[in-house]
Amino acid sequence: MLKMLVSLVAIISVLGAWPILAVVRERGFEGVTFAVVVALAFAMVFMGSVNAVMCFAPDVATRPFRLVSRVVVAALYGLAILGATFHLTHGFWANHVSSEVTQAEVVVEDTAETEGLADSELGRTYLEDLIECALDELRDDQVASHAFPGDLVADTVDPELVIAILFAEHTSHRDLLAGTAVTRVLESFGRRGPEAFKTAASPVGAYGLAQMMDQTYESLDVAYPEARLHTDFHIGRENHRNAVKAMFLHLDNEMAHLSPAARSRVRTDEWQRRALVAGYNTGIATVSTAIRDCDTEWRSETCAKLPPETQEYLEKYLLISEELGLKG
Repeated sequence: MLKMLVSLVAIISVLGAWPILAVVRERGFEGVTFAVVVALAFAMVFMGSVNAVMCFAPDVATRPFRLVSRVVVAALYGLAILGATFHLTHGFWANHVSSEVTQAEVVVEDTAETEGLADSELGRTYLEDLIECALDELRDDQVASHAFPGDLVADTVDPELVIAILFAEHTSHRDLLAGTAVTRVLESFGRRGPEAFKTAASPVGAYGLAQMMDQTYESLDVAYPEARLHTDFHIGRENHRNAVKAMFLHLDNEMAHLSPAARSRVRTDEWQRRALVAGYNTGIATVSTAIRDCDTEWRSETCAKLPPETQEYLEKYLLISEELGLKG
């Protein structure tokens, strides 16, 4: 009877993890939320497996085995609890502090025009409105370009470049190869609106919709004070409109580090546009070095000046631009 009960608990624990992981994939959880649900799933699998071993193979379940098992299970549940606590408290403070953000989020309201639209169509509408609102705010604040003195940032950075980079930052090669990359990103925007990708985090520390490092964000806040970026980089990178404004500023700042000849061609020459995209991923200094040493072959494997990750990033950018019908 005991063995049957343990077997049932083990089976339920293992099978119960799959719906949790399925929800992760369906909802597109990111960052801390992802860590919490995955930790819970693995804790359930591990606990079920340990119970089965202790019941059916008692000779294996020595005292050290039981001790290690309990430590692992406790660690997994502890990670989940800590993550959930951080997520809840961060959400509490973000909701209170974000009321101070002057850049309100874009919301696609349920109207006769949007009712019945698919998630991907709603996502496209949301993204277009988001870009337009960010540009309007930069223009209203008369944010001056560093790359083209006398012009405004809103008139120097191509919105299509920002859109393509947004997709590249939140697209996997698996989805690109399957032909579902663009649809998945648009559906996420359509379903989640201002919540989409706002807590996405990379292993190197890039964060939020724009996948921007804190040092980069803070430098932009100092360099473009008239843009009125939120001074708290964590909240600022979660706020969609604020994050997109930071992307426009970052690309303008990158152009300012190109040679005058390259700068003048950047809006019409695809070669130079790709340099900006690569710079967004690895830093414009690395790209400038590659161009200086290898000229037109700066992207080639024989040049070997760009990190493999950046080569892959450029491939994603080109595929996404083609699928979206943007300038590549």
